[in-house]
Formats: sequence, C-alpha cells, structure tokens
Amino acid sequence: MTNEEIKNQFLLLKNNMHNSYAIYHERSTFLIQLTKFAIGDLGVRFRAKLVKPLDKKQAEKTTLNNYFLSDTEFTFSSAYLLPDQANSSILKGNKLMRAYCTYILWLDPELVKFVIENDEEVTAKVADYIVFNEDWTVLKKNKFH
Repeated sequence: MTNEEIKNQFLLLKNNMHNSYAIYHERSTFLIQLTKFAIGDLGVRFRAKLVKPLDKKQAEKTTLNNYFLSDTEFTFSSAYLLPDQANSSILKGNKLMRAYCTYILWLDPELVKFVIENDEEVTAKVADYIVFNEDWTVLKKNKFH
C-alpha cells in the first residue's frame, strides 16, 4: 500500500465519521471528539478533546485520565508508513495502529454511535473487546440496554 492509497483511505474515514467522534486507547480507552484531523502527504495529525472514558474504573487508575479530564486538548500523529517498510501501514481497516505505537484510534462510526448510546456498564465491555481485537458487535446482540 502506498502513502497515496493510505491518504485516500483516511479521507474516506474522515468523511464518514459520526460527528467527529472516535475511540482512542492509550493505557485506557476513551470516547474523544476530534477538533483537528489533518491528512498530509506522508502522515496524519489529530487534535482531540476527551468526551468520556469507556471504562471509568480503569481510566481512574491512569495518570493520563487526569490530563484528559482537564479540558485540555491533546495532539497525536503518525506517519503512514515506516521508512523502507512497504507493509508497515498505520491503517488497518478503520483502526489506526501499529506495533510499538503508543495509541490506537478507531474511526468506526458504528462503534462510536454504539458507545454514545450506551451506559458505562456496556461501554466498559466494548473497551475489552476492541483492545483485544474481538468482535464488539456481539454486544449489540446481547440486549444490555
């Protein structure tokens, strides 16, 4: 996959977002709202504000939670590909991640909408599913709400 192909995939993801919301994981999992989503030729840059933790109990155990709850926007970014590694794309479907990256970002409008519409009991379970690459949609079939 080339930088241009990845850039085009990001454009599609950006255009299909649910009100600029995404799911962000770094030690804990949060619903965030992107205030900046800049797609460049070689990489992508974001600025975001925390909306809520998916698992409040887990979030309270991390020092990042205090920072995220401070009303301060935070920034993060990534190159599309690692140098000399054509198969190192940061984008895996609608998920931005790679080995040793400090965060994971889900740009899935269906997932975001589900998180927004459900309470903490359900969203804490969502975090467990998505972080471990399991099918979170099984939660939709179980009538938690």
